[in-house]
Amino acid sequence: MGKCMNCSENNFFRQDRWNSYAGKWFEEVKNHPERFLIDKDNISPQLKDILSEVGDVKGKKILEYGSGRGELSIVLSKLGADVIGIDIGEDLVKLAGLIAEVNDAKCTFIVGNVENLPFDREQFDFVVGRKVLHHLSREGLSKSLVEAHRVLKVNGKAVFIEPVENSKVFDFLQNLFPVGSKALGNYRPSILNRKEWNKYLKVRDDRALSNMELLEAGRIYSMVEFKKYYGLLVRLGRLFPFERFISMLSKIDVLLTNNYSPLKFLSQAVMVVYIK
Repeated sequence: MGKCMNCSENNFFRQDRWNSYAGKWFEEVKNHPERFLIDKDNISPQLKDILSEVGDVKGKKILEYGSGRGELSIVLSKLGADVIGIDIGEDLVKLAGLIAEVNDAKCTFIVGNVENLPFDREQFDFVVGRKVLHHLSREGLSKSLVEAHRVLKVNGKAVFIEPVENSKVFDFLQNLFPVGSKALGNYRPSILNRKEWNKYLKVRDDRALSNMELLEAGRIYSMVEFKKYYGLLVRLGRLFPFERFISMLSKIDVLLTNNYSPLKFLSQAVMVVYIK
């Protein structure tokens, strides 16, 4: 994914892409609410892993960072938790609220910045999030983890699943190949095309983290654990986007990225748990 060294700090606070994304879903939710019914069995495997990590949430108070469409918050609410989802995108917050209504879920979504939370100290048992911290600058990452520590109760946990790149060599090699589509807005040029690559870095609003950065940013916590790794060969699916091929790669990755494998550090994502 690259380190995004040339990214403008302002890119990490732009919501154009996310508000546009949310806008496409409003009519879909209104016209086909049955397609947006959510429970613990039909969410993504990574969200299921977060549920497994937090355990029994009945009666617990939980804050979700970067709540997006609200799937995780909705499931946690259905399992008996008192949940607040926070997102910087106003349209995403409205969308999450609409999907929560469809699911008759009693969770709350608010517009806010995770670097400056509008909550008193020691309010939450858990802070959770998926693919949110990598949308923050280095300074923003540290601030967001300090804020999570502040609002967590004693012995509380912050659980995140985030994209990582722990090998500079591996990072360079995968960036040799262009992926995605300009029409779909997910195009990434080859790093060899310096002109296009520099344009790409200037407008992107995310970046690759590393285990070391996640560890250093969480020094305020009593313990930091890297619990599970995700994705290695599955990256090849971007070059050859065939469902059966991607499914096969995913199955192989389960073996290659287990906690006993030395290859796990080449994974494209990791679950990190911060304990207050």
